[in-house]
Amino acid sequence: MFERLELSGGRFAEALPPEQQTQYSKDFTGNVSKIFRINPCGTIVPEGIKYYEEDIYNFKFRPDDVLVMSYPKCGTTWLQEIIWNMRNNPDLDHQNPEEPLLARSPVIETDMALHDYMLTTSVEKYLDEPMFSTFKTRCPNLDPKRGIHLQMAESLTEPRTLKTHLPPSCFQPGLINKCKVVLIVRHPKDVVLSFQHHCRLLKSHGFTGSQDVFIEYFVNDLMIYGSYGNLVREALQFKLHPNFYLLFYEDLKADIQAELRKLNVFLGTGLSELQLQNVERQTCFKNMQKFDPYRVMSSAVSNMDVAQKDGPFIRRGLAMAWKGELTEEQEKMMNDFIMKHFTDQEFKARFH
Repeated sequence: MFERLELSGGRFAEALPPEQQTQYSKDFTGNVSKIFRINPCGTIVPEGIKYYEEDIYNFKFRPDDVLVMSYPKCGTTWLQEIIWNMRNNPDLDHQNPEEPLLARSPVIETDMALHDYMLTTSVEKYLDEPMFSTFKTRCPNLDPKRGIHLQMAESLTEPRTLKTHLPPSCFQPGLINKCKVVLIVRHPKDVVLSFQHHCRLLKSHGFTGSQDVFIEYFVNDLMIYGSYGNLVREALQFKLHPNFYLLFYEDLKADIQAELRKLNVFLGTGLSELQLQNVERQTCFKNMQKFDPYRVMSSAVSNMDVAQKDGPFIRRGLAMAWKGELTEEQEKMMNDFIMKHFTDQEFKARFH
């Protein structure tokens, strides 16, 4: 019997089998503890779930919150910046627009995700990074054990733009009635390659295996955060709700102004054409690299050899970049994955 955790809302998490745990730790050197699968959603999470799941599940969303939801590497960071600037900086006059994104727009589950990394570094070293100077100012009575990023999210007073890679079932029922949710989806073949780079770059993952090995993890739903398809399916239960908005990364790349106008209506931001142009300029690829959320603490969280060889966190920002980067066998594996998980007619037209 594998270790089982009872979670909020009648859910449970079960540790992966020992042989999978051992192999996982070899392939992902940033993982130093157990990996769990949340049931029934199937989401894969690190052992930090033990310490933060209750606070994540019971996170208090506000009526004016916007929650950006996605599987990793779908353009979520770009969309965060876009929505934050639409809501907080459309005239480019915010008093601190270059404050690190993860301070302006926290990721709700980051404390859970970084649990293993925090076991191998000191909280003081982590908080001494320039990126987290805001934490000390905004949360003077900070208790790291309660979650640095969770407390940052709670402390925000201006309209909050938050982010998660968790599916709706990891939060209390009725999430969609409490705030607006924007789901961004990207071609799975681009996602898997971008996620591979991400996991090689960040020390908290430390992936050292081959591309074949990474794709095996991905198509078998064993990556941290589990199945891309499951997250999208869960979120699409809200498809007809007025608080839900579905956005495709490829559309944002093809005609950003058209997508900003649609977001403007959904968010109720009432921005002028000039303000939408401001947002586009502020969130262009050059500025996204400049404001890279990991840039100011690269040596602490990033493998600098990978960054110099293959690029930083904000790397290419391209759509359909997968072409020519997958072997015939890898492409077949991804095609099978897409056929299994992306059966909605709209996805078939885009991904098949």
